[in-house]
Amino acid sequence: MTNEEYEKIREICKPHYYNINTNPLIDRMHWATYREELGENIVIKQENIGNYEVSTVYVGLDMGLFNPLPLIFETMIFCDDADDPLYLWQERYTYKDQALEGHERAVILASGIKNDR
Repeated sequence: MTNEEYEKIREICKPHYYNINTNPLIDRMHWATYREELGENIVIKQENIGNYEVSTVYVGLDMGLFNPLPLIFETMIFCDDADDPLYLWQERYTYKDQALEGHERAVILASGIKNDR
């Protein structure tokens, strides 16, 4: 593949790696270095509600392959019961403020299930 062909492909493909402000990073190595520098700060918010753990993190890797905007934040609900309706529940987001709102929705979901038991 020539450099010209490579550049044409890059023009039509969206980036795969983003910083916490949703700005594209050049490549996987820049993303890995950036994540290492963030350390524990990739966890945006985390809390326990009964048997549930609600966790919202910055991933930085676009998980929305067919979404027009990158999905680089994720909220998940963890529990030990694979039959639980919230087992491995997840939502993904483009921006940090969306992730924080999603985290609050997940907390409400987990609180509602916990209170129904």
